[in-house]
Amino acid sequence: MAVYDPMITELVIAAESLGYQVEKDQINDGARFPKRPHLKSGYIMISKNDTLKNKILKDIAEKIVLNRTKSKGR
Repeated sequence: MAVYDPMITELVIAAESLGYQVEKDQINDGARFPKRPHLKSGYIMISKNDTLKNKILKDIAEKIVLNRTKSKGR
């Protein structure tokens, strides 16, 4: 599953709704992807646990898609 251009706020909301704590110092909203230096994409950092990274990414992506479909339905 892929999410096109996720925003930092979407990442934070999705991660927190899945039970991860995202502190202010774990958010970098000024980072840029090397192939698209004109866009500020950013990233968040979450604490490690026993869950595989791919599972975490998939869960966050699914939550973002779910949140986007909810917001379009309003």
